Amino acid sequence: MRNTSKTMPLTAGVKNYLLQCVAKAGAKPERIMSEMQLCAKFGVSRITVRRAIQSLEQTKHLIRLPGRQGAFTNPELAMAVPFIVGVLYHDGTRNYFDTALSEILTGFIGALRNIDCDFEFLHLNLNGNLTVAQEIENMAMDGLFWVTPAESRIDDINELLQREYPLVVMDSIYDMESRKPSGNTILRDYENFAVQHAQLMQQRQLQRVAWLGVYNNCAKRFQKEMRKHGIDLPRKFFIDTVAEIPEKLPELLASETVDAIICNGGVERYERLLQTLDAQENRESIPIFMEKNHISCKLQKKHQQRKIEITPSYYDGKALGRCAGQRMAEFLKGKVTGFTSFVVPVTEKSKEE
Repeated sequence: MRNTSKTMPLTAGVKNYLLQCVAKAGAKPERIMSEMQLCAKFGVSRITVRRAIQSLEQTKHLIRLPGRQGAFTNPELAMAVPFIVGVLYHDGTRNYFDTALSEILTGFIGALRNIDCDFEFLHLNLNGNLTVAQEIENMAMDGLFWVTPAESRIDDINELLQREYPLVVMDSIYDMESRKPSGNTILRDYENFAVQHAQLMQQRQLQRVAWLGVYNNCAKRFQKEMRKHGIDLPRKFFIDTVAEIPEKLPELLASETVDAIICNGGVERYERLLQTLDAQENRESIPIFMEKNHISCKLQKKHQQRKIEITPSYYDGKALGRCAGQRMAEFLKGKVTGFTSFVVPVTEKSKEE
């Protein structure tokens, strides 16, 4: 899914704000800010403000009253103003989504189907004079869904959270070690990834399994699950960083029997693993398990001499999106001003999908 627009038009933030004024106005027409006040609020020219006002006059959201100066809200259209929900991806400058993230959006939008919403795919202007938080606030959205934000944007997100901005964040579905915002975040159940892989190893009767990835809660859960089946994997079977692979993996292969390798994501880790194995003799038969994504599928085709096995993605993108949409609905209805980040558990249905 691609949005061919670049940065958000300057008039859009002014229009969104004025639409909010219409939606929140009373039963009688209310005068909006003057042109000069709107210029100061949004840091835009008078021409930009006039264009925004004129466009809303054409749709009759704003009206003029005889004998009175300025533009006024139209009470007759207050109920017809939809909520405006913005969507940002990664660092806020990418205008495309891959298939996995499209599933998240499907769940998110579906959860809001009973609320009148317009969705705007946004593009930040990072070269302006405003901070990211200020730029987003000037867009005058009723809510913002930030999908898998880049770590460089986490401080900006935390600033928005401090201001109680109506924001829902979808954490990375690929990188369990990514930096997290201080709240309002939907988290993937990475420990389920460990449980499912331990069960897969048992089904395949693979016992001495090397784990390439950070030795975190997910890795420890895998180690614990393997121990339940009577297999005690020493710490040296867990190779944390990409830089350690060329040294520690050959040492492990030389000193221990290794039945399989689980490689936890990231093109750099994948490539370093394959380069290291290419330098070893008679290692083509070791099964390598990679989670299903576009990178691992390409590597499987590229390295057909190796036993690369693609495992399912043990998460339900639509379920993650639905949870995010449900939280956004609470913001839009004024029920919450924030929430504690939480992990979305994987259901049996999710596993099947």
